[in-house]
Amino acid sequence: MCHYLSIVDDSEAVQYILAKIKHLDTQDAIDLLSLIYEGCQYLFLISDELRARFKEISFRQYIQFIESNLLAVDEDTKGKLWSEISDTICSSHDFDVISQLLKLYLIYVNTQDAIKFILDKIKILEAGQAKTLLDRALEYHPSAFLESCKLHSCLRDYNFNQYMNVVQKILDNSENLKLSKTLINDLTTFLDHCSDEERSNIWYKVAYLKNNLQYRGSFWDVSPLEYKQQLITKRYSDFFELVERFKSSSYPYSQYISNNYRNLYDFDSNDKELADLWGNRTRIDFEKAKMLSARGAEKLVQYFYRNLGSNVEDLAIHQINNKSIEWKKADICISQNNLSKLIDIKNSRQTINSDIYSEFCIPEFKKNRGKDVVIAAVLSPYLKLEFMNSDGAPFKIQDPQYLGELSNSQLQSLNQDFRNDIIRLDMTRTDPKTYLPPWLFDYCSTFYQEQINIATQFLDLHEDEIPSYDDLLILNKNQIDYYIPIFIYANRSIPASWQDNVPSWKQTFIQLLYRSNKESLKLPHIFIAILRHFLIMLSTNNNSYHPNQLLYFLNLNKAVSGNDINPLKIYYPLNIVSEFCQTLSTVWNNKNRLKLTGFKIFKFDGKGLLTGKFSEKDYHPTTILAFCGGTIQGKGKCGYSPLIIGKDVNCHYCGKLICPKNDCGYCSYNCIGHKERNQRKPENSR
Repeated sequence: MCHYLSIVDDSEAVQYILAKIKHLDTQDAIDLLSLIYEGCQYLFLISDELRARFKEISFRQYIQFIESNLLAVDEDTKGKLWSEISDTICSSHDFDVISQLLKLYLIYVNTQDAIKFILDKIKILEAGQAKTLLDRALEYHPSAFLESCKLHSCLRDYNFNQYMNVVQKILDNSENLKLSKTLINDLTTFLDHCSDEERSNIWYKVAYLKNNLQYRGSFWDVSPLEYKQQLITKRYSDFFELVERFKSSSYPYSQYISNNYRNLYDFDSNDKELADLWGNRTRIDFEKAKMLSARGAEKLVQYFYRNLGSNVEDLAIHQINNKSIEWKKADICISQNNLSKLIDIKNSRQTINSDIYSEFCIPEFKKNRGKDVVIAAVLSPYLKLEFMNSDGAPFKIQDPQYLGELSNSQLQSLNQDFRNDIIRLDMTRTDPKTYLPPWLFDYCSTFYQEQINIATQFLDLHEDEIPSYDDLLILNKNQIDYYIPIFIYANRSIPASWQDNVPSWKQTFIQLLYRSNKESLKLPHIFIAILRHFLIMLSTNNNSYHPNQLLYFLNLNKAVSGNDINPLKIYYPLNIVSEFCQTLSTVWNNKNRLKLTGFKIFKFDGKGLLTGKFSEKDYHPTTILAFCGGTIQGKGKCGYSPLIIGKDVNCHYCGKLICPKNDCGYCSYNCIGHKERNQRKPENSR
């Protein structure tokens, strides 16, 4: 056959082959064409009809023929061959035909034609076939996928992982900014509607997104929660660090506010002589113990300030050694860093029924060269004279505690701030002495140096360095009460975006804690703010409020169990604030029954006596809260508190609330009712 074909001219050879094929079955035709393909392949190049039969009978070999000759022939022949395969693959709906020609076609076709071809074929193929086509097309003609956003979408639908790879390549390497922008817009739209799992997968694989994520900027709305949290945490790291430092801040000097009573009451001869002088050489043990307790209080305050690093001069002892007459001005003088301060120490022994409402008698505020002499308060145990020595008592005794300082200017400032149309604060009694409650005292700035330093740094933060409420929501840290204390302590308003998420009653309370003169937050600010807030809520009958809520806001809810509580980082050894909130809660629970919401004017004497009036014309104020001012024979002041209207009984004679303690029953001074109740008591209960 090959010999024959080689000796006849080409046209006769072609006709001969075509004639033979007509009379052969398929397999014989394939064998014949294979024989010619091996020996006379050039005949397929010169005859379009022979190639058509070749393509029809043996498609696989036909493709091999085209592949081996496409680049080796002249341009005219090459054009014919390319036209044949192009027309075949583009017009075919047969996936097998498309698959066999795909590589050949995509290798040589230009990018735009490749894009059109792939998009056209996807429309007519089944899902599985379309996925295979895309996978192979990406391998054979990757540039088509780097230039067509429509192909990106198709690839995303059929092969998500491949789509990720293409996106990454384009965003990392593409010089086509228009394409990159279009892809980003397309990707952003997809991210906005995809599932959380798909979104996380995309962000994990496409580094471009992470590298270009900006706070509230590019890709923010379509970024996974964890990426937002990382960015917010980093952006506001200074804020969160200061909050945590403030929360965990300590009081290094708190260990010095108390000292073992045996040490304090280990008096030398000068101490005893001084106490004896104060007591006018009394022989009454009760008075002697009282004077020695006062000297022990002075020793405690000296101990405290020495441990603060101050130089302490005992002026009181000058009454004995006649070193000077400075003792008339103050009990001690402390100095540090070329600054000095005179301190007048007042001691109060615990009452029988309360260690909260002990009071400090101040005949007058002393002055030195026109400046206030600071009052220092010490709460001491009620101890008999026989136990006031280094041996102590055979039973447990609570050590004396230093409660802090107060100046006359601070007191007057509080009186002024507390006086308005609704509330009046009056620290005076009918006698010329002033009786100050323990909540008026707080420690010096050195004691709070750690908290003050943090607050100063907090004030230096710019507004854009504090997260918005939406940021806190993203971080799942939207418990605003956790952050508010540092704002209050630093005297800085909470962000506007937070305020809509703070109940109105709480906003009112927070505003009451801010100081117009920028002074440091002190215990009296908290105590008075609680009372003012309570009275405002009472006069407006705000039912969204309850005093118990402040226990949680101030982190005082654990105070009931006896834990040490420091509301808003104000250190205090007594649970006076939590006790007060609980007292107000009892009043609030009975406000409707007792018609307390009708009161419009209130007066508070500081120690615990709260009265209310319906108007200025009301000459007989009603006692709402009180304390027992009675004295128990042989035991000292009763001090029971609180006495609450509606809970405790009013005396039929004087109208005052009666102390419920069996050994007391006091109502008012020289009241007939009190005398009658005492006479009715059995002798052993007096």
